[in-house]
Amino acid sequence: MKTNNTNELNVRLADYRAAKEKVNELYELAYSKSGNNTVSREMKIKAWEEYEAYEKMVEEMHKHIIPEIGMDCTCVYYSDRSSAVVTKIISPKRIEVKQNGIYSGIKEYTYRKNGHWVEYGTTTKDWGTRLILDYTENYYDMEF
Repeated sequence: MKTNNTNELNVRLADYRAAKEKVNELYELAYSKSGNNTVSREMKIKAWEEYEAYEKMVEEMHKHIIPEIGMDCTCVYYSDRSSAVVTKIISPKRIEVKQNGIYSGIKEYTYRKNGHWVEYGTTTKDWGTRLILDYTENYYDMEF
């Protein structure tokens, strides 16, 4: 994994891991069955706030990753996620990705001013399909 500043990313990665552990602990406390099967509203709110902070930290960390050919990544379609691999670097701000799963195919993504990789041809204001570099996840929400 290449980054703009390796030391800075290592610090962020340590913060990320610590935040993830804290979020998992709070989640277990907030959503585990207590003796009377009730959990305080404050505990649920605290767990949710910690989770949101964790998600923002992850998003910020991923803005500094420089793509490489063969790097694993995840394409995010609203609630669905599909694993993919970077196959071609067209320019520093434009890459080609081969997706796996039900969304399989080859797509291009561009790097935007807001720090997100978005499917080529999508406006900055539109959510569209986003790309998370150096992270792999498959999830298909069958409720939609």
